[in-house]
Amino acid sequence: MYDKTEQLALEGLSLGPIKICDIVSEEMNSKAKTWNGLNDIQVKILVKRVRYEKNGRDIFRTLENPRMCNVKNSNLNFFAIYHLPA
Repeated sequence: MYDKTEQLALEGLSLGPIKICDIVSEEMNSKAKTWNGLNDIQVKILVKRVRYEKNGRDIFRTLENPRMCNVKNSNLNFFAIYHLPA
């Protein structure tokens, strides 16, 4: 569960910690009825820590990730800098 949570935290930047917890829990429940894992608070802390280690605490660094700066259903970027000559 720990490894899958880390993987989803890095690959699914648009997923929130609760959604990640739900996805991993459903996957674990489909494999076995009883299992040891992380509770929702631990998942929130783990997701935050993994993302901070990857991107730092700078939100703009996260947004500059190509997967995060695209407009939905388009190839356009919403986070772009244009230099206009004076």
